[in-house]
Amino acid sequence: MSLLGYCLMSNHVHLLAVPRKPEALALSLKHTHGRYASYWNAAHRSSGHVWQGRFYSCPLDSHHWPCLRQADC
Repeated sequence: MSLLGYCLMSNHVHLLAVPRKPEALALSLKHTHGRYASYWNAAHRSSGHVWQGRFYSCPLDSHHWPCLRQADC
């Protein structure tokens, strides 16, 4: 997966990414969420989900560059 831009917000993250295969985005985020949840729960002596709900994704065409400018904060 190619990561073209990102923005870390206080309660969520914006990513502009291009997966090599259709299923790659979901698999990458599943892996990342799992690893980060393990880190967070260990660091904060907590357990359970860190993220609320499933990620949202949509294809970008002509909105690609304005989206990248917004994500690059």
